[in-house]
Amino acid sequence: MAPLIIHAVLAIVGIRLGLYCVMAWQRLRLKHSVASSVPAGWERFFLFVLPVVALLMAVMVVNSGLAVIGLLGNSAP
Repeated sequence: MAPLIIHAVLAIVGIRLGLYCVMAWQRLRLKHSVASSVPAGWERFFLFVLPVVALLMAVMVVNSGLAVIGLLGNSAP
C-alpha cells in the first residue's frame, strides 16, 4: 500500500510543479514580448530551465502513473 501512496503523491506533486513552471515561463516570456526587451542574467537562465523542469515533471507524472497502474493491476486477485 505504501508504494501506491508514494507514487500517487509524486504524480500530484509533479502535476503541480509542472504547471507552475509552464505558467511562470509563459509569464516571463510574455513580459519580454510586451516590453520588446531582451532577457538578461537570471531571466535568460529561467527561460531555459523552466521548460526543462516542466518536461522532467511530465516524465515523473507518466512514470508514477504507470507505477500506480502496475501496482493496482498486481493487487487484483
